[in-house]
Amino acid sequence: VERSRGLGDVYKRQIDNHFKKRHSKTFAKFVLSARMETAAKLLAKNSLTNTEIAKRTGYADRSSLSKAFKKYYGKSLKNYPDILAGKAQ
Repeated sequence: VERSRGLGDVYKRQIDNHFKKRHSKTFAKFVLSARMETAAKLLAKNSLTNTEIAKRTGYADRSSLSKAFKKYYGKSLKNYPDILAGKAQ
């Protein structure tokens, strides 16, 4: 049993390395980028609530999306549409 537990980690690393060679980033970073780009596009449209955007991008709630968005872009969900419009810095 102990030996088989480590196999999953080995396969995960192999897949991650293969993915990184092909896409220049790990699978986790690739998924995060896709989620954040989608969130940014939806925020720019300004037609959905942050809770709806969170659900569409796979986050449990607005708070989780907000934390991830701030960490990724360095900007808050609240200020992002104004920044795009040139209203705030």
